[in-house]
Order: sequence, then C-alpha cells, then structure tokens
Amino acid sequence: MALINHEQVAGHYADAEAHVKGMKKIVDLRGGLDKIADDAVATKICRTDILFTLQQGGQPLFHRNRMAEMRAILLSRGFTLKSNPDVKNPQIPQLNKTLKEAFLDLLGVCNLFNKHIDKKPLDVIEFQEILVSVCYRLMGFRTLNEARQIHDIDSAYHIGLLVFLMSTFWNNHQSRLAKPGLIAACIRDALYMADGELAFWLLMLGGISIPKGDDQEWMLTRLREEASRIGVVTWKDARDCLARFPWMTVIHDESGQRLWDKVRSVDMELSNGVMTGL
Repeated sequence: MALINHEQVAGHYADAEAHVKGMKKIVDLRGGLDKIADDAVATKICRTDILFTLQQGGQPLFHRNRMAEMRAILLSRGFTLKSNPDVKNPQIPQLNKTLKEAFLDLLGVCNLFNKHIDKKPLDVIEFQEILVSVCYRLMGFRTLNEARQIHDIDSAYHIGLLVFLMSTFWNNHQSRLAKPGLIAACIRDALYMADGELAFWLLMLGGISIPKGDDQEWMLTRLREEASRIGVVTWKDARDCLARFPWMTVIHDESGQRLWDKVRSVDMELSNGVMTGL
C-alpha cells in the first residue's frame, strides 16, 4: 500500500494501478475484505483504494459500510452524529437521498469532533471507518468524473464532500499528495452550479487544498467576490458560514484562517490603492 501511494505522488499512475490490482487479488485470495479481521488493515486497504480512485475518477475496487456499527459505538459512549440544530442549509432537502445522508453524516462527524474532541468520542480506526463508509456511498452515487460532467446542484455538493474527504484522509497534506491540478479543476466544475455560501465553502476547501500558483490566484479573487456577496467580513463571519458545511476545526481551521488572511490582505491592498489614487 505504501508503494501505491509512493507511485501516485511520483506521478507513476500506471504503476500505481498495477499495484492496486495486485492488492485486490491478494484480498480476494484471502476471501475478500470482510474476511480481514484487523480493522486497521482493512481501513488502510479501503483508504488506498479510495484515494487512488479519486485520483483517477473511476469506480473503486472495494466497498465497506460500517456506519451502523459506528453509530452503535458512539451511542454506547453517550454521543450521536446529529448535526447542530442551529445550523440551517435550505439546499439540503433538495439533494438526492444518498447525497443528503452523506452530507448530514459528515456534518454530524464535524459537529461531534468540533465540540467534543477532548473527550475522544472515536479512536483513529473508528473515525476512518466513518470516512470510508461515507466515501464509498458517495462514489456509488456518482464517480468523481461523472460528477464533474453533470452540472447540477447534486454534483456541486458531491464534489465538495469528496474534496473535504480528501483533505481529511490526507490530514490537510492534499496540496502535495493529490494529482496536480485535480482539486482546482474539480472546484471549477462544482462552481458551475454553486453560488453564495456553497461557493464560499467550495472555494475555502479548494484554497487550502492546492499549492501556490495560478489556481490559488483565481480562487482568492472568487473568494473575495463571494465573501462580499454574502456579507463575510471577518474570520468569525467565515467560520459561521463554514459551520453550515463539513469543516473540521482541528484539521481545517489553521490553513483556512491563513487563506482568509490572504483574502483580507488583498482587500486592504486594493483599498489602499484606491485611497492613494484619490
């Protein structure tokens, strides 16, 4: 599995694909994914499969859904995956059922960890099980390539959730691990059907997920425009907006605030330029 990740980072996608197929054969010879008793190994296999599939845009080789078990574990510890009742998103009822459930599950996970991370409601493997389960459901609904070609509100949310999952799986190192240009291209495609708060969330996810360069410049410009349109002025305003979408404080806040500071610095430079001109 480490070899697969290494080949992807190096851009050797054909070699990575050969190793992924080899991994599938090994798992099949052992009776399938369900026969692997070690959950840490099983989730690592799934994570490798998912991240390779997202890089290529096609269908995954495996499937795993342990949401029911994870909900039961959380309940036994006094927790649930309920999202914050004070947070309203009027577009959610319009979404496809699979997509809506995935969105609410991830919103619930974020709410859980944003409020109770000090209590460690899930261990690392259990947390990965939830991410794996949601990701496979999303890829069963549409592949990433399909979502990029179908310009509707479902695809905008679908792409946003997958970019969120990439950032979470890679612990915010997706800018150097993702296929060059992939995330920026996905965000561009999602923005065909997104505006307002949804566009702001997509652009924040995209902005923290790509290396410095031309793509970040257009994202900063569009972020400024969307922020102005929805009345986001301060980082607190930005956080209040992002709270309506999957956004994990411990993973995304630091890089998110750095991105927001860049947006504000551009605003200040433009304002100073206008004042100087006067």
